[in-house]
Amino acid sequence: DAQDRFPLDIDKSKPNSGQTTAHSDRSLLGIALGNDEASCASAIASEIDRLIIKESVRDPHTGVRRAIRPDDIAILFRSRISHREYERALSARGLPAYVYKGLGFFDAEEIQDLRALIRFLAEPSSNLWAAAFLRSGFSRLSDEGIRALAPEIASAVTGTDELVNTELLSIQDRERFQLVRTGMSRWLKLVDWIPPAELVDRVLNESVYLFETRGPRAPQARENLKKMRELLRRIQNRGYVTLSRIANHIDHLSMGGESNAVIDAAGAVHLMTVHAAKGLEFPVIFVVGLSRGVGGATPPIQVIPDRGDGLPLVTVWGARPEIENDERARDLEETKRLLYVAITRARDGLYLGIVRRDKRVSPGRGSLAEILPKSFIAKVDAITETSRWVEWSLNDLSGALHRFRLCDSDDLPRSAPAEATVASLEQPAPDDDFSPWSC
Repeated sequence: DAQDRFPLDIDKSKPNSGQTTAHSDRSLLGIALGNDEASCASAIASEIDRLIIKESVRDPHTGVRRAIRPDDIAILFRSRISHREYERALSARGLPAYVYKGLGFFDAEEIQDLRALIRFLAEPSSNLWAAAFLRSGFSRLSDEGIRALAPEIASAVTGTDELVNTELLSIQDRERFQLVRTGMSRWLKLVDWIPPAELVDRVLNESVYLFETRGPRAPQARENLKKMRELLRRIQNRGYVTLSRIANHIDHLSMGGESNAVIDAAGAVHLMTVHAAKGLEFPVIFVVGLSRGVGGATPPIQVIPDRGDGLPLVTVWGARPEIENDERARDLEETKRLLYVAITRARDGLYLGIVRRDKRVSPGRGSLAEILPKSFIAKVDAITETSRWVEWSLNDLSGALHRFRLCDSDDLPRSAPAEATVASLEQPAPDDDFSPWSC
């Protein structure tokens, strides 16, 4: 379907109009320049502000055009070295942002624990989910204790009769298991009688689960738990749903990578690496830090996985030139693949963030800008302070002309919130007290 392709080609009947064949009144390409990463970030924040106020995109689910929201936008980096400049620039304009940390949301231990809880509450006869719940942070039963309860693990947890094999449990396992049975007898009675988010809140509070999240990962664990509770509330607010349907929906989300980023950045601009964005798609993409290199001086000791004949090579103070050239060629091919991944994440709008020093682009070794067409770099070098648009064609004879809007950071902030919410796992929100949410 032509409407689902990223529309780069200009209407050839009007080569200088800057209008696209797919959406004649939309500017889909842009360039943000700066003398350093901070000024580039400021220009991008200004453009995001403008997009949210004035522009529209196709809804990814319905295809109908609507106003742009912050979570329609993603800023992609080669690496996360300079993401803080973009956090600050977005915050200065009252724009919410979330830095995607790379760890899959549904892979986190605390989220796996919540999934086990929700699944077992929805299917209390499942021995599989009973075992997962007993192994989770809610119970911390040892593997030996779980084996002692087999094969009817579920009935052991949910039953009211006295167990005959509790002597096989250690004293610690016996105490924990009794607490689990007592709690589960209360919680199962509330399934589908109170909203799922409220039920999860009650279990978290009564089980003192937060004590299990202590340690270096405590801020991240608490932030993840808050996001799961937000997810439950969003699902239940769509109408009456059973806990079983919610469990199925969460399982479906956990099967793919898209939900990790979407849940983490719900209502906020996504900030993530290109690698983390693989498999995702956003209405508007900003690929930034294009001129930042990833290489450096050649290390004195190199390990080259393939010297050309399939065997590895370890060198001291440099390899043979032909081997180094082969390694360099492989790095360039990988950079090309990475740039392809980055620009194809865009559905409606694509912007490039480039730092110019002394009004010239100086691509670092291994940078994404290093593989951009030289004719495009020349066009960027020729941009002046009075420029508002840049027109570029890969081949002057082809007639395919691309028109880029130049982002301007001079405008004052116009977005509504005075203070942005920058959701970072390193700085948990001040209201992160885990008091029960009202429903």
